[in-house]
Amino acid sequence: MPGPGTEFEDSVRKFLYDVGFQDVPRWGENRETLTLGGTEIDAFGRLDDGLYIVVDAKVSVSPRRLRTGITNRLTIINGYKDAVVRDIKNTYGSRHRYRDTIFVYWARDKVIEEGNFDTARRYSVALRDYFDLDCYNKFLKLTRNEKITRNGFLMDIALQLNRLDIFQEKPGIRAPALRTRIGSKKIYTFLVSAEELLEFAYVFRLETNNLLSSSYQRLLQPKKMGRLRAYLSTPANFFPNNLIVATHERLQMEDEDDSQVMQSGWLILPDKPCYLEILDGQHRLYAYANLPNLQDHCLCVTAIQTESGATLDSTEKASMFVTINKEQTPVPPHILWDLYRFISPNSVKAKISNFVYELNNKKPFKDLIRLPRVRSSKARLSFTNICKSLGKKRLFEDYGLQPVFAGAFIIYFETILANRNLRVDWQRSIPHRQDWQTGIAHRQRKGFLCTNNGIAILLRLLGMTLEKKGLPQEDGLGEWRQSLRDWIVGPLNLYLETKRRRDKPDDPFIDLRVANTSDAERKKTADEIFAMSPLAKESEASP
Repeated sequence: MPGPGTEFEDSVRKFLYDVGFQDVPRWGENRETLTLGGTEIDAFGRLDDGLYIVVDAKVSVSPRRLRTGITNRLTIINGYKDAVVRDIKNTYGSRHRYRDTIFVYWARDKVIEEGNFDTARRYSVALRDYFDLDCYNKFLKLTRNEKITRNGFLMDIALQLNRLDIFQEKPGIRAPALRTRIGSKKIYTFLVSAEELLEFAYVFRLETNNLLSSSYQRLLQPKKMGRLRAYLSTPANFFPNNLIVATHERLQMEDEDDSQVMQSGWLILPDKPCYLEILDGQHRLYAYANLPNLQDHCLCVTAIQTESGATLDSTEKASMFVTINKEQTPVPPHILWDLYRFISPNSVKAKISNFVYELNNKKPFKDLIRLPRVRSSKARLSFTNICKSLGKKRLFEDYGLQPVFAGAFIIYFETILANRNLRVDWQRSIPHRQDWQTGIAHRQRKGFLCTNNGIAILLRLLGMTLEKKGLPQEDGLGEWRQSLRDWIVGPLNLYLETKRRRDKPDDPFIDLRVANTSDAERKKTADEIFAMSPLAKESEASP
């Protein structure tokens, strides 16, 4: 039965195979033993360009030795390196190219510390651990591209060993470009295809370079990648904004003239992997990774170098990353919801946005919603929050597109506010003339139902009601109004009685205003109210 050591070796072998290395020893039931230079090799792989990788994959079985033994193991690897290289050349050299061999000590549960890197660099052995393996596998799953993952893995090793010659360079390619200078920096802005940029790009990840100074980028976010891929999958969609990169390669334009502040022409780009380090735009770029039919898209790239042609130092790159991500102002959500009506008028989001605009013209919401294009001194409800609440659990998508929804929606709120207790609380939140002119006592009058948290709970209750009963017919709105008194108004008042405090008997909403400040709390409140509804009891009684 395979032990933890064998299982870990097999996981490294599988990773090398998954990212395109050849001659990887078999793993699993038909496990293969490979011996080179008199040493049993845990994992091994070969690339067509003559690069070989030899991995010593080890598991620590003693918790007391998590931080020890790394130097001893590196010494052992250094001792057998020459013999292994000779055997690789003798075994594979007659059939395949030979360019170089990279040695890796891959530990499953050793704690690799900063001091270990100095020893590893001295012996020219790369260090990787289980967390690195997990990150590479996640990146491969997200991008679904073995070459991109393999190149990133090799570049991590190259940076750790301070060996930027790990990739071979082909003849350069030409890209239309504009070059300018800002202080001591040269700025090249050029167009290149997504396919080429995926080859040239590299991300200095915090996860896989955690002990190298100033590593900063985080692993790709699956949800964000999914949204960007969905966006790109619509014909004619593209990303119009620049990707920002730095590079250790000296970029040069044809006939570059440094006496000119600005120059246009052709930029000569090296044709080799991983020399453009992405400071901003990794999600936009890697969204193309598994969309080969769209990789002919030309992307706009801005590369930053020092005047001498050297790359920015690690501190400058990290500082620029922080500046880009901290100082850039994201588009406020309420502006996005407003713009959906113009940029994608047939989308569900655009229809939600239009519905909320119309809602602001009708009682009981008239002039109460803060809309980007409407001025109202009474407006206090968040446009974004109402839109998001209508989008939750497909409330609007499942029901809002039906003609009867608008009438049923208004009747729902009219029925709630026909109850004196609920109406008084609603009106507490609406500023009267003296309030918005002078501000006097306005905070003391704040209610709960006519607030962003209150509306979110009421819309959640509406969605739960529609899930049970569906929308009424046009001629059944009167019956719908009557039923809502039993389904919603009664349970709301009953729930409020359970929350009434002895020291504040006239304000049963006081605790609700404090408690419902997160989506989880609002959901809990809505669930507790709905549990008191006859609709919930109907569900319990049904078989």
